[in-house]
Amino acid sequence: MAEIKLFISSVQREFANERRQLCDYIRTDGLLGQFFVPFIFENMPATDLSAQKAYLTQAADCDIYLGIFGTQYGYEDEQGISPTEREYDTASAHFAHRLTYTLRTAAPRHPKEKVTEQTQKSIQAETKSNQVTPNSNQVRLTAKQRKVLEFCNETPHTAQEILDMLGVQNQNKTRQQYTTKLVLAGVLRPTTISRNDSNRKYITAHREE
Repeated sequence: MAEIKLFISSVQREFANERRQLCDYIRTDGLLGQFFVPFIFENMPATDLSAQKAYLTQAADCDIYLGIFGTQYGYEDEQGISPTEREYDTASAHFAHRLTYTLRTAAPRHPKEKVTEQTQKSIQAETKSNQVTPNSNQVRLTAKQRKVLEFCNETPHTAQEILDMLGVQNQNKTRQQYTTKLVLAGVLRPTTISRNDSNRKYITAHREE
Protein backbone atom coordinates (compact mmCIF):
# COMPACT_ATOMS: atom_id res chain seq x y z
CA MET A 1 0.00 0.00 0.00
CA ALA A 2 1.37 3.42 -0.93
CA GLU A 3 2.15 5.90 1.82
CA ILE A 4 -0.88 7.94 2.84
CA LYS A 5 -0.46 11.67 2.38
CA LEU A 6 -2.00 13.74 5.17
CA PHE A 7 -2.49 17.47 4.60
CA ILE A 8 -2.68 19.52 7.81
CA SER A 9 -4.65 22.73 7.28
CA SER A 10 -5.34 25.71 9.53
CA VAL A 11 -4.61 29.40 9.87
CA GLN A 12 -0.84 29.10 10.31
CA ARG A 13 -0.33 31.84 12.88
CA GLU A 14 -3.24 30.65 15.03
CA PHE A 15 -2.03 27.06 15.40
CA ALA A 16 1.70 27.41 14.66
CA ASN A 17 2.83 25.21 17.57
CA GLU A 18 0.06 22.66 17.16
CA ARG A 19 0.80 22.22 13.45
CA ARG A 20 4.47 21.48 14.05
CA GLN A 21 3.81 19.24 17.04
CA LEU A 22 1.20 17.19 15.16
CA CYS A 23 3.41 16.87 12.09
CA ASP A 24 6.44 15.81 14.17
CA TYR A 25 4.39 13.37 16.21
CA ILE A 26 3.04 11.55 13.16
CA ARG A 27 6.46 11.39 11.51
CA THR A 28 8.27 10.02 14.58
CA ASP A 29 5.58 7.69 15.93
CA GLY A 30 6.60 4.07 15.46
CA LEU A 31 3.25 3.04 13.97
CA LEU A 32 1.86 6.16 12.34
CA GLY A 33 5.17 6.96 10.71
CA GLN A 34 5.02 3.70 8.75
CA PHE A 35 1.83 4.69 6.96
CA PHE A 36 1.32 8.45 6.99
CA VAL A 37 3.30 11.29 5.44
CA PRO A 38 2.12 14.53 7.06
CA PHE A 39 2.44 17.88 5.29
CA ILE A 40 2.44 21.43 6.62
CA PHE A 41 3.24 24.38 4.40
CA GLU A 42 6.00 25.60 6.72
CA ASN A 43 8.12 22.54 5.91
CA MET A 44 7.77 22.81 2.14
CA PRO A 45 11.12 23.25 0.38
CA ALA A 46 11.79 26.25 -1.85
CA THR A 47 9.95 26.10 -5.16
CA ASP A 48 9.40 28.22 -8.25
CA LEU A 49 5.64 27.91 -7.77
CA SER A 50 3.64 30.72 -6.19
CA ALA A 51 2.72 30.14 -2.55
CA GLN A 52 -0.93 29.58 -3.42
CA LYS A 53 -0.20 27.13 -6.23
CA ALA A 54 2.31 25.28 -4.06
CA TYR A 55 -0.04 24.58 -1.17
CA LEU A 56 -3.03 23.86 -3.41
CA THR A 57 -0.94 21.34 -5.36
CA GLN A 58 -0.28 19.51 -2.08
CA ALA A 59 -3.95 19.72 -1.09
CA ALA A 60 -4.99 18.25 -4.43
CA ASP A 61 -2.56 15.36 -4.03
CA CYS A 62 -3.40 14.42 -0.44
CA ASP A 63 -5.30 11.33 0.67
CA ILE A 64 -6.52 12.83 3.94
CA TYR A 65 -7.30 16.48 4.67
CA LEU A 66 -7.07 17.36 8.37
CA GLY A 67 -8.53 20.80 9.11
CA ILE A 68 -8.06 22.59 12.44
CA PHE A 69 -10.39 25.56 12.80
CA GLY A 70 -10.29 28.17 15.56
CA THR A 71 -11.47 31.75 15.80
CA GLN A 72 -9.50 33.24 12.90
CA TYR A 73 -10.42 32.99 9.22
CA GLY A 74 -7.04 34.08 7.89
CA TYR A 75 -5.85 36.28 5.07
CA GLU A 76 -8.51 36.92 2.42
CA ASP A 77 -7.61 37.14 -1.26
CA GLU A 78 -9.27 39.43 -3.78
CA GLN A 79 -12.30 37.11 -3.75
CA GLY A 80 -12.56 37.19 0.02
CA ILE A 81 -11.46 33.55 0.44
CA SER A 82 -8.74 32.38 2.82
CA PRO A 83 -6.01 29.82 2.03
CA THR A 84 -7.57 27.41 4.55
CA GLU A 85 -10.93 27.48 2.78
CA ARG A 86 -9.28 27.00 -0.61
CA GLU A 87 -7.31 24.04 0.74
CA TYR A 88 -10.52 22.40 1.97
CA ASP A 89 -12.30 23.01 -1.34
CA THR A 90 -9.35 21.67 -3.34
CA ALA A 91 -9.03 18.51 -1.23
CA SER A 92 -12.79 17.95 -1.53
CA ALA A 93 -12.70 18.35 -5.30
CA HIS A 94 -10.01 15.65 -5.51
CA PHE A 95 -11.95 13.17 -3.33
CA ALA A 96 -9.69 13.35 -0.28
CA HIS A 97 -11.07 11.97 2.98
CA ARG A 98 -11.74 15.00 5.20
CA LEU A 99 -11.41 15.30 8.97
CA THR A 100 -12.16 18.65 10.60
CA TYR A 101 -11.73 19.78 14.21
CA THR A 102 -13.15 23.02 15.63
CA LEU A 103 -11.68 24.68 18.71
CA ARG A 104 -14.12 24.86 21.60
CA THR A 105 -13.88 28.38 22.95
CA ALA A 106 -16.00 31.20 24.27
CA ALA A 107 -13.84 33.72 22.42
CA PRO A 108 -15.49 35.58 19.53
CA ARG A 109 -14.98 34.00 16.12
CA HIS A 110 -14.44 35.65 12.79
CA PRO A 111 -17.87 35.86 11.07
CA LYS A 112 -16.75 33.42 8.38
CA GLU A 113 -15.69 30.93 11.08
CA LYS A 114 -19.12 30.78 12.62
CA VAL A 115 -21.01 27.59 11.81
CA THR A 116 -24.75 28.00 11.69
CA GLU A 117 -27.08 25.17 12.63
CA GLN A 118 -28.01 24.65 8.98
CA THR A 119 -24.34 24.55 7.92
CA GLN A 120 -23.60 22.03 10.67
CA LYS A 121 -26.41 19.79 9.37
CA SER A 122 -24.94 20.01 5.87
CA ILE A 123 -21.51 19.01 7.16
CA GLN A 124 -22.97 16.06 9.06
CA ALA A 125 -24.92 14.94 5.99
CA GLU A 126 -21.78 15.14 3.84
CA THR A 127 -19.82 13.15 6.42
CA LYS A 128 -22.46 10.43 6.39
CA SER A 129 -22.40 10.29 2.60
CA ASN A 130 -18.65 9.66 2.71
CA GLN A 131 -19.14 6.69 5.04
CA VAL A 132 -21.80 4.78 3.15
CA THR A 133 -21.33 1.32 1.73
CA PRO A 134 -19.94 1.10 -1.80
CA ASN A 135 -23.10 -0.28 -3.36
CA SER A 136 -25.13 2.82 -2.42
CA ASN A 137 -23.72 4.91 -5.30
CA GLN A 138 -23.25 7.81 -2.85
CA VAL A 139 -19.44 7.74 -2.83
CA ARG A 140 -18.18 10.20 -5.42
CA LEU A 141 -15.85 8.41 -7.81
CA THR A 142 -14.31 9.13 -11.18
CA ALA A 143 -15.13 6.94 -14.16
CA LYS A 144 -11.77 5.17 -13.89
CA GLN A 145 -12.21 4.58 -10.15
CA ARG A 146 -15.57 2.96 -10.82
CA LYS A 147 -13.88 0.84 -13.47
CA VAL A 148 -11.44 -0.37 -10.81
CA LEU A 149 -14.32 -1.47 -8.59
CA GLU A 150 -15.90 -3.36 -11.48
CA PHE A 151 -12.54 -4.98 -12.29
CA CYS A 152 -12.08 -6.10 -8.65
CA ASN A 153 -15.72 -6.91 -8.10
CA GLU A 154 -15.33 -10.68 -7.85
CA THR A 155 -11.62 -11.37 -8.37
CA PRO A 156 -8.85 -9.66 -6.34
CA HIS A 157 -6.10 -7.97 -8.35
CA THR A 158 -2.70 -6.46 -7.58
CA ALA A 159 -2.04 -2.75 -7.96
CA GLN A 160 0.00 -3.48 -11.07
CA GLU A 161 -2.86 -5.44 -12.62
CA ILE A 162 -5.26 -2.59 -11.84
CA LEU A 163 -3.00 0.01 -13.43
CA ASP A 164 -2.37 -2.22 -16.46
CA MET A 165 -6.12 -2.59 -16.90
CA LEU A 166 -6.52 1.19 -16.83
CA GLY A 167 -3.58 1.69 -19.16
CA VAL A 168 -1.74 4.08 -16.80
CA GLN A 169 1.84 4.05 -15.57
CA ASN A 170 2.75 2.53 -12.22
CA GLN A 171 3.66 5.68 -10.33
CA ASN A 172 3.07 6.68 -6.73
CA LYS A 173 0.39 9.20 -7.71
CA THR A 174 -1.57 6.73 -9.85
CA ARG A 175 -1.35 4.01 -7.18
CA GLN A 176 -2.77 6.47 -4.66
CA GLN A 177 -5.56 7.51 -7.03
CA TYR A 178 -6.68 4.00 -7.90
CA THR A 179 -5.89 1.98 -4.76
CA THR A 180 -5.09 4.08 -1.67
CA LYS A 181 -7.91 6.59 -2.07
CA LEU A 182 -10.41 3.84 -2.78
CA VAL A 183 -9.32 1.97 0.34
CA LEU A 184 -9.68 5.16 2.40
CA ALA A 185 -13.14 5.69 0.92
CA GLY A 186 -14.15 2.24 2.08
CA VAL A 187 -14.98 0.91 -1.37
CA LEU A 188 -11.86 -1.21 -1.92
CA ARG A 189 -9.98 -3.36 0.55
CA PRO A 190 -6.61 -5.10 0.56
CA THR A 191 -6.51 -8.87 0.96
CA THR A 192 -3.33 -8.86 3.08
CA ILE A 193 -2.21 -6.78 6.04
CA SER A 194 1.39 -6.13 5.06
CA ARG A 195 1.64 -2.96 3.01
CA ASN A 196 5.06 -4.05 1.73
CA ASP A 197 3.70 -7.18 0.07
CA SER A 198 4.34 -6.72 -3.67
CA ASN A 199 1.67 -9.34 -4.40
CA ARG A 200 -0.95 -7.59 -2.30
CA LYS A 201 -4.34 -7.73 -4.00
CA TYR A 202 -7.47 -5.61 -3.75
CA ILE A 203 -11.15 -6.45 -3.96
CA THR A 204 -14.30 -4.35 -3.77
CA ALA A 205 -15.18 -3.88 -0.11
CA HIS A 206 -18.71 -5.26 -0.19
CA ARG A 207 -17.60 -8.58 -1.68
CA GLU A 208 -16.16 -11.58 0.10
CA GLU A 209 -13.11 -13.30 -1.28
